[in-house]
Amino acid sequence: VVPYGTTSSLYIIYKVYPCISRLQVGILLSPVLNCGNDTKSDDLVTHLLLPIPSFDQNGYIKGSNHDLSQLLQLLPENICVIGGNLNHAPIPQVQIIDLLKDEAYLAKNAALTAHCALKAVSRHIEYTFQDLPVLVIGWGRIGKCLARLLRLLDANVTVAARKESDRAMLQALGYRSCSISQLSTDASQFDLIFNTVPH
Repeated sequence: VVPYGTTSSLYIIYKVYPCISRLQVGILLSPVLNCGNDTKSDDLVTHLLLPIPSFDQNGYIKGSNHDLSQLLQLLPENICVIGGNLNHAPIPQVQIIDLLKDEAYLAKNAALTAHCALKAVSRHIEYTFQDLPVLVIGWGRIGKCLARLLRLLDANVTVAARKESDRAMLQALGYRSCSISQLSTDASQFDLIFNTVPH
């Protein structure tokens, strides 16, 4: 959320954090609420979309130095707050939708992130993915989607996974696999590396 203490307009910023490419994309929406310090609007704003995850380690809205209660004072009482990890900060009695608890959202977001990662990379390479040695680090939601897409493009896909059970499943599915601890010696054989492991 942009600073609102010195302006009369409130904006909502939606940030997408694909963990593969480490890109931070911010989409600034037009002003959704024009209000002075003492004025609220019951008609214009029905939902507040926060960054996902929504809060930093200090409890502030991610990317700002404001807590949610400051922002909610400017919005209608019946607002619906949409975000991720909403249980990490005190939220007054408003309707909330925590997208990081919605398995359908998480699966669709993983697929979208994988597609976006391939699109971002394809702008910077001058060759196709066919027979390209590619490493995907991580076998979570995004890693699974990315490995599948790369395989459809005929890349030579290897997936680095922590758990032995994941590596066994990868081999059963026809992927090459290695342990994440092997990467210091094995990484040089790959032309592309996608890291899907958060921090």
